[in-house]
Amino acid sequence: MFASVTTCSLDGRPVRTEADYKLTDRLKLALGGRFSYTDFSLNVYRDGAENGGALRVRRTGNAKPFNPRASLSYQLNQLNFYATVSKGYRVGGGNAPVSQIALCSPDLQASNRDDVPGTYKPDHVWNYEVGAKGKIGSAVTFSGSLFYVQWKDIQANVILPTCGYSYTANTGSAVSKGFEVEGSWRPLSGLTLTGNLGYTDAYYTKDILSGPTVIIAKGTSLSTPKWQATISGDYEKAISSSIKAYLHGDLQYASSYTRGYSPASISYDPDTNRIESMKFVSARTGVRFTGVDASIYVNNLFNARPILTRYHDLLGTEAFRDITLRPRTIGGAVSYRF
Repeated sequence: MFASVTTCSLDGRPVRTEADYKLTDRLKLALGGRFSYTDFSLNVYRDGAENGGALRVRRTGNAKPFNPRASLSYQLNQLNFYATVSKGYRVGGGNAPVSQIALCSPDLQASNRDDVPGTYKPDHVWNYEVGAKGKIGSAVTFSGSLFYVQWKDIQANVILPTCGYSYTANTGSAVSKGFEVEGSWRPLSGLTLTGNLGYTDAYYTKDILSGPTVIIAKGTSLSTPKWQATISGDYEKAISSSIKAYLHGDLQYASSYTRGYSPASISYDPDTNRIESMKFVSARTGVRFTGVDASIYVNNLFNARPILTRYHDLLGTEAFRDITLRPRTIGGAVSYRF
């Protein structure tokens, strides 16, 4: 058995250690861990009649997370099989108070709160993944994986529907499971086709309550499209000894989904909860020679305008704010590499 150990430090303090063990010629084990110290501060300055007058607030917090990782891999000719377990985290933060804002009083009463939480703590995930990657001959490369993620103390955006303000809260636990596959193929000289496909089913595993009010309902989606895919093609051909012409095109797709609020949730708004599917097509063609790359391009070729996010500031009105794709854009670019 062969082992190697790597330790990194920050200001003389160990923060990450990794050890690789070669159990056999084909089987390898990697173990590691990372310790972090994080802190945050939030300074809120607010004034004006709509904000309830002058306000100055400071929020602070810190955390000392430890994130382990273990991976087992097996090499078989041009194929590599692996299994990985790892932990990750996201730092916490603070919220601006809303108790001074008169319009928010009904929302705070419905949530059985005097104010929104002053701070929220880190959330963390345990990720379990198995997969394989490799080559078939010299023309095909591929990779694929199955994953299962346990997410706890989720930092989620909670909308106060009456006043339109929002805050971040730790909202319990969820799971995310699915698969990813990707690959590339070179069917002939100069032409490369690539693609990837992913499926994710992510949802909360229990109700989150504030008094009698449901903040997040069990089974609610985590605002993630279940299907995502990309298909692209690249073709390059020499037109002289020093000049190469190229053509690139790609299609990106994401399925429709809900924003993560169910009808039982305080933040539910039927007019904004559904996000449309997205199809985005782009193309580029150009030439390369002696360090110069000159091209023309079209982004959003079919001028698609799906609603990617919709905000409804005050319930009962017809005022919306939509976010969509940038309109069809045609342009050119010239770059030079020294």
